[in-house]
Amino acid sequence: MRGLEVVVVVLAAVLTMTWLARRLRWNEPVMLVAGGCLIGLIPDFRGPALRPEVVLLLFLPPLLYWESLTTSLREIRTNVRGIVLLATGLVLATAAAVASVGHALGLSWPLAFVLGAVVAPTDAIAVAAVARGLPRRIRTILRAESLINDGTALTLYAVVIGVAVEGLAVTWTDTAVRFLLAYAGGAAIGCGCAAVVVALRRRLRDRGVENALGVLTPFATYLPAQVLGVSGVLAVVTCGLILSQAHPKVISAGSRVQISSFWEVSTSLLNSALFVLVGVQTPAIVSGIGSVSPGHAVITATASGRPLAGHGLLVFTAVTVILVTLVLQGTTMPAVIRWSGLHGDPDETAEERRAHRQIIAAALEALPDHARRLNTPPDTADAILSELRQYAAEKAGPPDTEDTGVRAGLELRRALIGVERGALIRLRDRRSIDDIVLRRLQSLLDTEEIRIELALRAFTGRPP
Repeated sequence: MRGLEVVVVVLAAVLTMTWLARRLRWNEPVMLVAGGCLIGLIPDFRGPALRPEVVLLLFLPPLLYWESLTTSLREIRTNVRGIVLLATGLVLATAAAVASVGHALGLSWPLAFVLGAVVAPTDAIAVAAVARGLPRRIRTILRAESLINDGTALTLYAVVIGVAVEGLAVTWTDTAVRFLLAYAGGAAIGCGCAAVVVALRRRLRDRGVENALGVLTPFATYLPAQVLGVSGVLAVVTCGLILSQAHPKVISAGSRVQISSFWEVSTSLLNSALFVLVGVQTPAIVSGIGSVSPGHAVITATASGRPLAGHGLLVFTAVTVILVTLVLQGTTMPAVIRWSGLHGDPDETAEERRAHRQIIAAALEALPDHARRLNTPPDTADAILSELRQYAAEKAGPPDTEDTGVRAGLELRRALIGVERGALIRLRDRRSIDDIVLRRLQSLLDTEEIRIELALRAFTGRPP
């Protein structure tokens, strides 16, 4: 089937299965995989729906990028030791354990370690799907570990696939160098790309160009790393984490709202489409492994063109792990969370309230100076002052500047939003609040600023 037809069918399956899962209150990933399995039974879909390198390039960078932008860097710093141990030590230990079991069941050691490298890392997409409802600290550790463990797994995979296919010898020095290059090289490229993006954003004023840069960033970060043979995954994650700190300072409210909405919709579709594609491939994989004994399954597709014995068994096992993870963990995790008594962090609400009071206090302090600078009428300034005080006490919503009936009131409130945003960023930079709290309050400020911008344009007669 042609690529465009595949895209249409997969998107239709995403919409149908998502609607059905929500209507029946079933687990969405499981329903999406089931829908994909039904599609995979159609003869035209018996072969690969999309080439693997296309799937990696189109799906992996944006999903990892958005996960990095929306995670908590403060929590990562706090738990960095545990995250690093999980992303390296646990992945290697899991790969060794899987390899031991595989060897005991008849696989050669190289092939057993290939299997271990494939199934050892947790998947960022699967974690996001099954870890909802966990406390912030646990959820952040799982998300961060799942974002960076691919560097460990891919390096291990490169080493063992060389042994399995080319018969290369393994040395500790060579393996250590590969790990160092994968991590250091990927991180360096991510830092460099983030620096370029920040420099460009400081100079851009066109919203359309800003948004185009936001869409291009994950792909432009991933490709150079892949070409140079280092971790594209770590490059994208590093770039995303750096930009998560810089974006509040260099992106306008309108652009931030637009690009956030785009990524929320597009990553949701990509995430769901991946589950459908897993289902689409499952019938062909099962029938392929069933046509011969697992020990003699042979499929050619290695980089050198040489056959890798047992490739079909590896793919079948990897897909089985994915399905078991989704079905068992995806359906039981909510019950386990309720049984364990794990709930959201109470300090997150306290942080949000404290930040709310402090940014309003900053606005109240700056109001007289801004009112004089903008020549705001005293009654208008007093009205905004009174409403801000009520807002600080959580007795009212944000000041309704449209009720003042004057352009000066809108301009004053817009200036004070800038003060509040600056105070909010300073709280984040001092680690007094979490990135999650910043994004939540920043979204409220952005919405209010856009409303004020539209009202001011009505005064000048310019189109929105």
